[in-house]
Amino acid sequence: MRAFPGRAAAAVLALALPVAGAAAADPHSYADPGRFLVRHVSLALTADFEAQRLEGTAELTVEQLDPYASELDLDTRDLEIRSVHLVEPSGETRVLAFTLGPRDPVLGSKLTIRFQKCCAATPRMRIRIAYRSSPEATALQWLEPAQTFGGQPYLYSQGQSIHTRSWIPLQDTPAVRLTYDALIRTPPQLVAVMSAARVQRPDDGAGEYRFEMRQPIPAYLIALAIGDLKFRGLDERVGVWTEPSQLEAAAREFADLPHMVEAGEAMAGPYRWERYDLLIMPRAFAYGGMENPRLSFISPSIVAGDRSLVSTVVHELAHSWSGNLVTNATWDDFWLNEGFTTYLERRLMEILYGERRARMEDAIGHEGLLQAIADAKASANPRDAALKLDLAGRDPDEGVSDVAYEKGRWFLGFLESRFGRPAFDAFLRSYFDAHAFQSLTTEGFRAWLLAHLDKPGAPAISVAEVDEWLYGGDMPATAPEVPRGVFEALDRAAADWRAGRLATGDLPAQDWVPQEWVRFLNEQPADLEAPKLAELRSRFGLGAEGNAEIALAWLSLVVRSGYEPAFPDLERFLLATGRYRLVIGLFRELSRTDSGLALGRRIYEKARPGYHATIRQAIERLLQPAGGTGAG
Repeated sequence: MRAFPGRAAAAVLALALPVAGAAAADPHSYADPGRFLVRHVSLALTADFEAQRLEGTAELTVEQLDPYASELDLDTRDLEIRSVHLVEPSGETRVLAFTLGPRDPVLGSKLTIRFQKCCAATPRMRIRIAYRSSPEATALQWLEPAQTFGGQPYLYSQGQSIHTRSWIPLQDTPAVRLTYDALIRTPPQLVAVMSAARVQRPDDGAGEYRFEMRQPIPAYLIALAIGDLKFRGLDERVGVWTEPSQLEAAAREFADLPHMVEAGEAMAGPYRWERYDLLIMPRAFAYGGMENPRLSFISPSIVAGDRSLVSTVVHELAHSWSGNLVTNATWDDFWLNEGFTTYLERRLMEILYGERRARMEDAIGHEGLLQAIADAKASANPRDAALKLDLAGRDPDEGVSDVAYEKGRWFLGFLESRFGRPAFDAFLRSYFDAHAFQSLTTEGFRAWLLAHLDKPGAPAISVAEVDEWLYGGDMPATAPEVPRGVFEALDRAAADWRAGRLATGDLPAQDWVPQEWVRFLNEQPADLEAPKLAELRSRFGLGAEGNAEIALAWLSLVVRSGYEPAFPDLERFLLATGRYRLVIGLFRELSRTDSGLALGRRIYEKARPGYHATIRQAIERLLQPAGGTGAG
C-alpha cells in the first residue's frame, strides 16, 4: 500500500478507512484503498436469461485519498469492460483510459483506470463503467426452469468470498464498505429482490425494480435474485419471499421469525437494517443460508415441516450483528464473522427453544470441530487449524471449515466462562456498538480485548491464553467443558442395539428429534453389518428424502460402510440438492477411499451442472487424483 505523505494525510486515511486493528493489505484484492476508496456504487443492469449475462453500468463514487495517485485499481473476474467514463458534476462525461490485466485463477483480472491531465482525479468523483458479465461468472447461478419449484428461470448471486467481482467491478475486499443503489431490469414475468430496501413496488412497472442500501456494507453482501417470487409478511418488519408453491410452507416454518429478531436485539443490541426478510431459494442454492443484509437467502432444505432446522435461520439472523455490522477485514480473519455468529446462534437457540436443544447442537458441533482440526493438521495447510488463517495465494473459500465456526464459538465460550455471562453479554454489546459498520482484523480484536482486560474489575485472562486460541492449532486446555449427558439415553440404546440386546423395532426413535437421529447415525461404526443397515433403512424410511440433516447423517454412514444397496439414494440426494454443507460433506466422505473416489466421480459428472461454481471447485479439489491437477 502506498502511504500518504505527511501526518495530515495519514489522519485522513485513518478516518476514511473503517478498519480496526492492523490493516495489512488484503492478499485477495488488487485494490489499494489507501489511494482511492469506493464509497458508493450505482448499478443499472439488465438480466439476459438467454445469454446468461448481466449487462449495463456500474457508476462508482470514488474518494481520492492520495493526492498524488493517478491510477485506480479495481477487482474484476471475467468481465467484458466496454468503456470507462468520468462523470463530471455537470453531467458531461470524459473517456478514461483503462487496461484489464491478465487473469489470475484466484484473483481474476485487475482493472486499472488512469487519470490524464485533461481529466485528473478529484477528491470525490463518479466513474461510470459499462460492462457485461460472463455466462461463467462465479457469483451468478442461472437456473433452468427444471431446477426450480415453479418451472420458471431463476438467477441468484453468491458474492462470498471474492465472487462479487465477477458481476460488479469494484474493490472486492471486506476491508472496504460501501453503500449502493440499483435499477434491475428483468423479463416481465419475473421479480427482482436484493439485499437492499425496495424503493419501487413490484407493480409500479413490470420488469423494472429499484433498490437502495443506505448502510455501508462490504462488497460480498451485495446480493441479487430474480425469479417467480411472492411475498408474505409475518409482522411489520419481517417476512418471507419464495416461489408461489412454497409460500405457505415457508410462512408456517418461519412463524417464529419476529421472536427471533426480538431475541437478537435483547442480546446483541438494536437491529440496524430496518427489515429482516427471508428468501427461500430453489434446491440448487449452494448454502444452508447466506446472511445478505435485510434479505437472508435460505436453502429449501431448512423447510423440514416441524421447525427442527431453524437454527440455520437463527445463524443468518445473528450475522446481522457479527459479520454484517462488524465484518472480518480480510478472509484470514473469517472466524470473526462465523465464530461470533455461531456463539450467538447457540445462545439464541437456548433462549428460543430451550437449553437442551442448544446443548445438543453444541455437542454435535464440537465433534465436527475435532474432525475439522484433524483434517486441517493432516492436510498440506496445517495452519488452517488455527482461528487466524494464512490464505495468501489460495482461494479464500478454502478457509471455510468448522474451525472458524466452532472453534470461534468455543473461544467466546471460554471468554464467557471467565467474564461470567452477564458481564460477557455487556462486553458483546459494547463490542458491536464500538465497531458498528466497521471491518476488523484479528489483531484489532485482540488489541481491543486486551485493552478491555486491562480495566479494573476485568477477569483474569492472560495474553498467552488469548494467543493460544487465536494462533494455536489445537483445542486449548482452557476450552469449556463439552455438554455431557445430553445424549446419554440415546447412546445407551445405540450400544444395546449394536450388541443385539435391543431390536431395531424397539429403538425409541419415535421420540427422537433430528439432532438425536444425527447423533445416532454419526456414532455408528464403518463396519456396521449390512443386515443392521438394511433394517434401519426399511424400518425408518431412511434415504434421500425427508429431513436433510438426517439424510446427510444416513448417507454418510452409507458411504463409510460401503452399503451398496443405498448408493442410488446417495446419487439421488446429490443430484437433488446444491447446498454446500450437504454436498461437500458427502463428497469428502467419498474421497477417503479409492472406491469412494470412483463412485464420487461418476456421480459428480451427472450432478456438476446443478452446482454453484464454489461447490464445483471444492469437489474437484477433493476428487483430484494424487499428484493430479483436477477431476470432473
